[in-house]
Amino acid sequence: MRLRAGRPRSQGAASIAAARSCDILRAMTERKRRGRAERRLQARTEQRLTRELDRLARMQPGGAPDRPLVIDTPAVVELRAVARPCPLCGGSLRLKAHTAEVIEDVRLRVAAVACTACGSERSLYFRLEWPSLH
Repeated sequence: MRLRAGRPRSQGAASIAAARSCDILRAMTERKRRGRAERRLQARTEQRLTRELDRLARMQPGGAPDRPLVIDTPAVVELRAVARPCPLCGGSLRLKAHTAEVIEDVRLRVAAVACTACGSERSLYFRLEWPSLH
């Protein structure tokens, strides 16, 4: 390839020029999103992120009945439940209820909590293990 001035063009310069022309053509052919479409796209992205964060929170200890947090006394359930931040927004949690339930033949303490910032609700699971005396 030769430039207009008659100097030979290097392969690197040719590939850069081709990449620039592709970027220009892509920018010309892409339609600009309107306000509502952009907001819907952002809302879908946020919903996807929220689902993933919720799934990760259920996989952590205490997030599901098969992964309970181990405690030695029921008095610490409320303290441990409200001490954790909301996994979705990082806000503080408020205790709604503390119950004792039997799930799959295992007696668990369940703390129902709600986030004070985003309002998401979830349950935290605790298993009571008495300390050994010897």
